[in-house]
Amino acid sequence: MIKLKAKSSNMLLKLFESYEQTISDALFHKPTDQKSNLCTASIAKHDRDFYANSYLIAVDVAANAVTPLSLRSSNSADRLQLLESSSGSDKTKDSGLGTGTTLIGDRRRVGRGKLLDELPSICSKLSNISIGHGRELISEPTEVSSVDGIPVKLACNYIRINSDPNKGVFVYEVRFSPNIDSTSLRRQYLNEHSTKFGGTKTFDGVTLYLPILLKDSLTTYLSKVSDGSSIEIRILFKRRETLKDCIHLYNVLFDRIMKTLNYVRFDRKQFDPTSPKVIPQQKLEVWPGYVTAVDEYQGGLLLCCDVSHRLLCQKTVYETLFEIYKSNPNTDKNQPLLICIKKQRKSQSPQIEDLVLCLIPELCYLTGLRDDIRSDHKLMREIATFTRVTPNQRVEALKKFYTNIQNSPESCKILSEWGLSLVPSYEEIYGRQLEEEKIYFAHNNVGVGHNADFGKHVATNELLEIFPIHNWLLIHCKNDSKVAASFCEHMQRNTRSFGLTVHPPKIVVLSNDRIDTYVNALRQNITKETQIVVCICTTSRDDRYAAIKKTCCAEIPVPSQVINSRTLQNEAKNRSIVQKIALQMNCKLGGSLWSIKIPFKNVMICGVDVYHDATQKGNSVAAFVASLNQKYSRWYSKAVIQSKREEILSGLCSCLISALKEYESENSHFPDGVIIYRDGVGDGQLQVCENYEIPQLEESCRKMLNYVIKITFIIVQKRINTRYFAMSRNSFENPSPGTIVDKTITRARLYDFFLVSQAVRQGSVSPTHYIVLRDDAQYSPDIIQRLSYKLCFLYYNWPGTIRNPACCQYAHKMAYLVGQSIKRATSEDLAKKLFYL
Repeated sequence: MIKLKAKSSNMLLKLFESYEQTISDALFHKPTDQKSNLCTASIAKHDRDFYANSYLIAVDVAANAVTPLSLRSSNSADRLQLLESSSGSDKTKDSGLGTGTTLIGDRRRVGRGKLLDELPSICSKLSNISIGHGRELISEPTEVSSVDGIPVKLACNYIRINSDPNKGVFVYEVRFSPNIDSTSLRRQYLNEHSTKFGGTKTFDGVTLYLPILLKDSLTTYLSKVSDGSSIEIRILFKRRETLKDCIHLYNVLFDRIMKTLNYVRFDRKQFDPTSPKVIPQQKLEVWPGYVTAVDEYQGGLLLCCDVSHRLLCQKTVYETLFEIYKSNPNTDKNQPLLICIKKQRKSQSPQIEDLVLCLIPELCYLTGLRDDIRSDHKLMREIATFTRVTPNQRVEALKKFYTNIQNSPESCKILSEWGLSLVPSYEEIYGRQLEEEKIYFAHNNVGVGHNADFGKHVATNELLEIFPIHNWLLIHCKNDSKVAASFCEHMQRNTRSFGLTVHPPKIVVLSNDRIDTYVNALRQNITKETQIVVCICTTSRDDRYAAIKKTCCAEIPVPSQVINSRTLQNEAKNRSIVQKIALQMNCKLGGSLWSIKIPFKNVMICGVDVYHDATQKGNSVAAFVASLNQKYSRWYSKAVIQSKREEILSGLCSCLISALKEYESENSHFPDGVIIYRDGVGDGQLQVCENYEIPQLEESCRKMLNYVIKITFIIVQKRINTRYFAMSRNSFENPSPGTIVDKTITRARLYDFFLVSQAVRQGSVSPTHYIVLRDDAQYSPDIIQRLSYKLCFLYYNWPGTIRNPACCQYAHKMAYLVGQSIKRATSEDLAKKLFYL
């Protein structure tokens, strides 16, 4: 079925105008890559007959005002039947929209010459035609919003940008005669005439961007060379850029503005070196700054501006090295240079080479959080007083940002030259507050309250699905015997309140805490009857933890729990700590703690995430987690180790096939639909994700089920700069969990929304960005938004909501464990258990 759909007659007119040249190329067998954007169906590449069909439909529409448009074709051969009707009568065709549509006209074949001659006039007649609604025909701005929930007024960290209608971004091609190869010389000769076209420009050596339209489409200038000869400069008008094509230029302009304000750039953020917050005891300072981004949103052109901070050490690298030398007298005291290796690609070559830079230690300062700083909790709390910014402080910082620009003549000049101006206020938007959810235990249900926190109810209600612990192994060192005894006592006494029965364990006491001692104890004492292993370690060591997990997850598959003995040394807190450990152990045995009402039937929900190993570049782990029951309380987990450091999942097919088999084994049938939440995908990877990962899913489902399953694919983004706040008289506060925004600040050409799913006690809450890339089931926005919020309650490591859906968090935990510690495939015996919590 080939359908042509348009939202308005103007849109259809733009369609045919845009593809006039493409249609002409197709008729002459010229290759083109623009077909996929022309219609919603999948069409064979270089199919010239399709364009002939499109043309003839346009002819009939212009002549007979037929609405809506459709052309039905079951295969490529049938497309040769351009239009069929009985002679002298009308013939009814299925429009593909659920109603019959009458197509008028005789069956015709038109020669290429006639097609080309008539094409412009046909396009010009389309503006008076009324066309039925459709979706995803061309990349026009769309609005997808829902109505569920209570409307709330919000403020956000966006500033509206107004543009002068008499100005814009006009693109010109610059040619030199005779030709000049040097880009610097091209700029030099063009700058000689810059005052003649306003002075404001952006020129890359070939393409010239101006904020004004020159009088003539072809403008010529002459420049004199030192030898007396002349250089002819021809400036040819190409087009006026649309708003979506100007975004990069606008971001460059704001980078220039930040430079005029004397901000220092680190990566993509700008920091103010004149207003540092000093921590004198540690010789550290925190630079305040901003991260800015201009984009086209549903509400128009907006500037997102968020507060950022950068931690710097006041000591130079030379001083740090000198301290190392003092503590290690035998160290070579010859002063070294700092070697910085930067990867860069050679021009016109796919090869990547190392660019080696030698830096002088006296001129270098360390930035960022070192491991010794992170481990100092007192210092981290002091740093947090500067970096955890409240909603009121963020709004004040936004006002200060605008004031700084307005008080800078250079900044105002940059904006005015390109016809831009900032609205002197934050953007006010409207969101919706979803109603309170209920958590279901085995025999009771409770409301989650205003902060979506139900921790006090977990220890007093019987768990949803309990696995009694009859046969378990406890391993600890001799020095931790007192801690181990206290742990066993609390496990047997304080787990009855939520229905868990724990019998005394088999205890193995070790003489030392060496890695091989723990590994040998595991190999010698784990039996087929062992349900779970608990290891109490004296200190926290990554290598010991990795060895234990590798043994229990890959070599001898059994759920394991590793505890630092310091965690259990505070007797006053041991009761609640041991209860949380017991809840984790129940999950690792295959049990479930609670559920939430999700009224789906026969739908499998999946989560996907990827872990990249920073120490071993080239290896990455992709984790796939899928639901197995209707309560969405049991999950199947699988990890695939990839050889290349890429975000795309090459092993996604095998993971989905295994999950479908397990679902069929548990429910005696395959699911009707699959909803996949994909974490870890940036804006630059959306197109690759849509064109590579989703087709993998379709193909794997088709091969296994022999039919195409309905796939809903949702991207989850946590690392975003968007913030919005609840407005309360003259102050601002964090929005409540369940606050959704799907208008104004959402992308103009995406189906997306923002969701605040958790409450925070300090600083500002960060919303999560959801992008619906594919929705075969055509769920309403209300359903997808409500489902995303409900899934944030199902993470069993926290009795409340988390930032992202539980399936994504489970996938993240598994990918991290496999990539960081196990570094090999885990046993299939643990696939139905949350062994990675």
